[in-house]
Amino acid sequence: MKGFILDKNDEDYLKSYELKEMDKEINSKYEFDNITIANPKNSNSIYIIKNIFVKSENKNFYLRIGSGNREFSFEEKNMKFLFFNDVIEEKEYIHLASINNNEKKRVEMLPNKCIILLPKGFLNIKVDKPINNINIKILWKEEKIE
Repeated sequence: MKGFILDKNDEDYLKSYELKEMDKEINSKYEFDNITIANPKNSNSIYIIKNIFVKSENKNFYLRIGSGNREFSFEEKNMKFLFFNDVIEEKEYIHLASINNNEKKRVEMLPNKCIILLPKGFLNIKVDKPINNINIKILWKEEKIE
């Protein structure tokens, strides 16, 4: 497994670091049923995800963690780790949580946890039915592996 879950009580070291924030309204002409936040195999970094907030017309989200062989897929620096409609084999992930969506505000995906992704690790957000847009905010940190 290339992804790890920590209780937020164990993350005191994050308080002294400045976190990056990605806040995007994603609109696609193609429908998608999942978003993968991946640390690509060629990243040479550790990604620490402190929290994720999402808003969508979908009612339920399913959070999964695992490992795979993704490579960088976007040119835009702030989206280098997002993949849409990712094909994930059942043996590649572990189901973490089912989260009910309140359509009026963003849903906090990691209220009591933070995620550490090594190269090849991923966190996947699956939705009930295909969508064309989602609002996503990710608080994260990247540590280079030396």
